[in-house]
Amino acid sequence: MNAKPWTPDLFAAPGDDDGLSEIAFSNALSAWAWMQQRSCTVAEAALVFNTTPEVVTAAIDAHPWMFVAGVEGAGPELQFIEHDGA
Repeated sequence: MNAKPWTPDLFAAPGDDDGLSEIAFSNALSAWAWMQQRSCTVAEAALVFNTTPEVVTAAIDAHPWMFVAGVEGAGPELQFIEHDGA
């Protein structure tokens, strides 16, 4: 079974206790990327989390310690998830 990719409209609304919030996903993405102990791409994270590179990039932008590294304007397969202080 191939589930449809997770899209922004599936996140719980702010203040909603049910479902997955954007910040919860951002924190999960951060923990996953950190635990890989290597550089991970936006494309790889999108595949692992069954979502789109745009959702991954938005989660990175929303997180205080993550950022995207790589060539500006490059595709998600050349954009790397990095953490401040790593």
